Amino acid sequence: MLSRKLMPTKVESSELVISVPNRPTLAQLHENVLQVLANPGCSVMFTWTAAGGAGKFCLALKSLIGDGNLTWQLHSLLNGTYQPLWFHESCDIVLIHNLIASSCGDAGAILQGDGVISASPAHLDDGRPSEDYFVRLKDQGETAGLAAARGLRRVFNEATSATRPRTTEAIAPKAVDRNLIRSLVTGLKNPETDLFSYQALLFFLEQEYFRSQRNTCPFSLLLINLRLLGLDNKEGHALNGRQLNAVGRRIAAFKRQNDMLAHYDSADLAILLPQTGAAGAKVMVRRVIRALLASPLPEQYPEQRLTIAIGGSSMPDECTKLGVLLAIAEKTLLQSCQGSVVQEVS
Repeated sequence: MLSRKLMPTKVESSELVISVPNRPTLAQLHENVLQVLANPGCSVMFTWTAAGGAGKFCLALKSLIGDGNLTWQLHSLLNGTYQPLWFHESCDIVLIHNLIASSCGDAGAILQGDGVISASPAHLDDGRPSEDYFVRLKDQGETAGLAAARGLRRVFNEATSATRPRTTEAIAPKAVDRNLIRSLVTGLKNPETDLFSYQALLFFLEQEYFRSQRNTCPFSLLLINLRLLGLDNKEGHALNGRQLNAVGRRIAAFKRQNDMLAHYDSADLAILLPQTGAAGAKVMVRRVIRALLASPLPEQYPEQRLTIAIGGSSMPDECTKLGVLLAIAEKTLLQSCQGSVVQEVS
């Protein structure tokens, strides 16, 4: 556990660039968050190449002057230029860690609910308990010195202000009934494909629109048309339930936890990408195509070929109205169907 005697130090430069061999670890994120909080207006940039040559990335971390909020922006190197993938304002470094891992195609590194082994109350220097809780994670052999979300701000305030009132009681976290959550989610999904229904997609899409309007955060919607072509079948036929289930499992292996894969209308699929602009959506398109063409689907005959057409739209990059977002996504999907990516017959 990190000691509370750890004091952020002032830095002379307004920007610090750190090159790391792979994506930043939780400990590296935590250490630099403390540094940035101690220097409002200062920024830290991480640069690295993802494992397996999946691309080069740049993460910018900054503390805004005046309110102490942290901003994070991830860029990916495309055609020699760093393009923004997403922007996020948060003090929850576990959330940021997961966003980075999923954006780099490292889904196995994402920390989920069952990744937490235990939570222990932290203590102040004089031995009295604080409000913070430190989590023990499966991928680390020792307790990580991380205060989740609100606790991170308290670590900094207590380390730099001797006059701040201190709490004498530890707050026990309330257990979350995950079975209740799973039962609710199950009711929103198609039982055969295990994908969210079209109605559920429209509800969450509208909620994301409202959130975008309030926080000025981008989001994107991708529409996917999949068909199986025979040697003499020009139009092909739609995938069955088992095949769509396999498609969902392949995409779930690399999508972020808050990305939503659902049915769209009668035959197509959709992916809702919160906090993702047009550049990030293009990265997702390439990953979807690569994953679906990697191997045949269940019940796909040797002579059949999978065709993939993807359209999409981003807000506010292309529009500011929800109805216009849907219209653009459908129009680009229709255009994409004229030049679908076709799987080669082996």
